[in-house]
Amino acid sequence: MEWMQMVQAKYQKGATAIEYALIAGLLAAMLIGAIALLSGGFTNAFTEIGNCITGQECNFGSDGG
Repeated sequence: MEWMQMVQAKYQKGATAIEYALIAGLLAAMLIGAIALLSGGFTNAFTEIGNCITGQECNFGSDGG
């Protein structure tokens, strides 16, 4: 009976490790996707800030309309 409990405990630990790995992979994929979506916006914002500092046309905060 003890042997069966040991086998079941090892199986449950392995399943838990796999679940944590899947969750970590999903979070990493979501983080990479969010960074990819937001990177263009950050680039544009810093470009506009640089333009304002150097005295070029400053459109920061306007939507062009």
